[in-house]
Amino acid sequence: MSPRRRRASRALKRRLDRLFLDPADRLRQLFTSGPRLPPPSLRRWVGAGDFLAEGRWFVAELRRRGVLADGTRCLDLGCGCGRLALPLAEDPGLAIPLYRGFDVDARCIDWCRRHIGRRHPAFGFYRADLRSSSYNPGGGHDPARYRFPHDAASFDLLVAASLFTHLLPPAAERFLAESGRVLRAGGALYLTAFLLSPGADSDRHAVTFAEEGPSAPPRWRTHDARFPEAAVALDEAWLLARAAAAGLELDGAVAYGMQDHLMLRRR
Repeated sequence: MSPRRRRASRALKRRLDRLFLDPADRLRQLFTSGPRLPPPSLRRWVGAGDFLAEGRWFVAELRRRGVLADGTRCLDLGCGCGRLALPLAEDPGLAIPLYRGFDVDARCIDWCRRHIGRRHPAFGFYRADLRSSSYNPGGGHDPARYRFPHDAASFDLLVAASLFTHLLPPAAERFLAESGRVLRAGGALYLTAFLLSPGADSDRHAVTFAEEGPSAPPRWRTHDARFPEAAVALDEAWLLARAAAAGLELDGAVAYGMQDHLMLRRR
């Protein structure tokens, strides 16, 4: 399938979701308790699994690691339609004074503003119009040159869940550098990635990586060379070296799995 046809197919699937799945989902939510969830046309595109359960797992994991508590200022890189923001905002045991989330998807940002930001003034969302062959081909900005619109040392915690899985090496390096800039000393960046690492099972990831990146170093692979940002695997040693150059060091062991989880601390 050509890149144009693939993008058209993805757009058609989302339109069909809006026509057939979203109305039924809205009706179901009227008769069930709990927080209002994004419609299927949004949440089906932010990863597999139970949307709310996945978000609550991240909140619990961040609290367990001691990087999330009352007073934590949080920046959510690639926030999607609020998988992390929703449980953060609705948790009665947490007082978050500042949350900001950005994403390339305008509809996701609009939903978060209307259904989270209006109810929780500390939570703000904005669109980052970054180019991506898979998710925003007409984007106006190069992600490898993007500057987070925040002051230095303005956040305690950054979360990048399923973001570095879609960044090519130049963009990944830039996002690490910007993360180091906006984190306070001792702050944390929690991220997931597909890591190419000699000490871990190469078949552990949720997708296969058959295509070698066209340039080296660093070593990287993609699931589909026509849409490289759809799924990107990065060399672990390179990523940690670029993190170190940004003032970030690994805190604890990497948790290898279908996506690999790691936490970096700002020195």
